[in-house]
Amino acid sequence: MPHCWPRCFAVYWLAYQRVLAADQPFGLAVILIPATAFAVVLLGVFPFNALDVYNYLILGRVEAVHGQNPYLVPPTPFRRIHF
Repeated sequence: MPHCWPRCFAVYWLAYQRVLAADQPFGLAVILIPATAFAVVLLGVFPFNALDVYNYLILGRVEAVHGQNPYLVPPTPFRRIHF
């Protein structure tokens, strides 16, 4: 499955080059509008591979706000922390 992304990019790049070579004024919009629509849809997706960032935020807040060592005190006593 990881080899699908270069192929998809190649197809998208070929379509982009073909649109640029055409003399039609709406050709570039045919490429950019769907790409923008898909990007906007992905803005609301939770970053599943970025869980360590949230862990660092919680550990930093335990130390900065509550003055506790985040490696000795678990964050469970501070469950009601609002970001």
